[in-house]
Amino acid sequence: MCTPTTTPAPARACARCGRLGARSSVRVQAGGHDVHVVLCEDHALGAYSALSPWISPSPSDRAAAAPAGLGLREGESRAQVRAWAQGQGLPVAARGSVSVGVLRAYRDAHDV
Repeated sequence: MCTPTTTPAPARACARCGRLGARSSVRVQAGGHDVHVVLCEDHALGAYSALSPWISPSPSDRAAAAPAGLGLREGESRAQVRAWAQGQGLPVAARGSVSVGVLRAYRDAHDV
């Protein structure tokens, strides 16, 4: 079973681009292997998007609402983002707020 998690980490260099200040840590446990990679926010979102078909969301992921500054932008609607997420197999509620992870994955996929 593959269970990636993103957790705060001390500021370090991103394993993908080398940019200093990486604060996300992606941990994957699969087949008896434990892989822990420090990534900047952009690459952590890419990793989450790539692994999303195999992710079992935690209750905190399902309940996380977008923080200030990460709300819907002009031309975006919850229904539009929700429909895209469902098409990608991402966990998304039928009503209410769209989670930060889903909104970021949507923007990452659409270069927004």
